[in-house]
Amino acid sequence: MLTLALSYLIAGTIVLVFGTHFRTVSLPGALDGSWSVLGATLPRYTVLTIVLGLLVTAAIWFGLHRTRAGLLTRAAVDDREMLSVLGVNVDRLYSAVFAVGIGLGALGGVLIAPQGAVSSNLETTALVPAFIVVVTGGLGNMTGALAAALAIGIMQSFATLHDATLAQLTPYAVMSVVLLARAAAGRRGWSLASLRSRRAVAAARSPAAG
Repeated sequence: MLTLALSYLIAGTIVLVFGTHFRTVSLPGALDGSWSVLGATLPRYTVLTIVLGLLVTAAIWFGLHRTRAGLLTRAAVDDREMLSVLGVNVDRLYSAVFAVGIGLGALGGVLIAPQGAVSSNLETTALVPAFIVVVTGGLGNMTGALAAALAIGIMQSFATLHDATLAQLTPYAVMSVVLLARAAAGRRGWSLASLRSRRAVAAARSPAAG
């Protein structure tokens, strides 16, 4: 939430300094146009964006699960103090992860720029859907975020065929349903835990247990 608030603050500062002028980015000639596959028209740049997205996702997963830096990063999320006691410079590690995040954000901005005009509210176009995906998939759950992104994207595409307004509301609706379902599951889990605890206490107090 702090990052989201800071992004709006920075965007407002940019508007005050540079104004609200729009800029357009032209596609390279090799990426302009489309392919026809099984009767469907696939824009070349869209295909490139999807391929690059999959490659970046695979690289991030490999870095988090198959490298020492990824192991340290996941350990820092779980127990920062313990990792610091073991001699790891957690502040430097966090700075490196933050730098990687900045690079990924810059890459996303470069990829999305040719698909629309670049303006001071570009962060809203990308950041709000990203925030919804992260919350829906679960904080720190890369697999969940990927599944949420695919599900929301597919549902939003189908909703666009019927109603553009409905398509805009789809991500918020999916997030709301998932959060409500997660909360309900948590309450059931808490109730089951309480029931099992009461049964265990009752069994321990029964004469047979003595």
